[in-house]
Amino acid sequence: MDTETTKTDAILAAFLSNKAARYGITQKHIQKELGGRSQGYVSERLSGKRSWSISELDRIAPLFHATNALALIAGALSESIETQQNEQQKVHDAVNNKIRKGMLGLAASHDPDKEVSDGVDEEFA
Repeated sequence: MDTETTKTDAILAAFLSNKAARYGITQKHIQKELGGRSQGYVSERLSGKRSWSISELDRIAPLFHATNALALIAGALSESIETQQNEQQKVHDAVNNKIRKGMLGLAASHDPDKEVSDGVDEEFA
């Protein structure tokens, strides 16, 4: 059995942990839906240390107001993409703000090496 976790596992774990906190879902609630799995078993999955199976996600989906495993995965992916876009926008805004304030120049606006090489080419022409 593959014990390596993936980026998808991490995204899903973060999503489920956030939703559990928002909806007041405890590990005991999840344990019950999984037929009495141990607290450690559930904890490892909520922390992204282990992967969820599709059938487990199907069983816990209603706790998270989702219809099935695929809805949970889609929600996690959508939230992850939105977070990445927000972070990229913050970086973009910070860079533009520094450019407007003159704190950051554009590398292509002045190339002293090109000016020197232009002069050298003329000398040897």
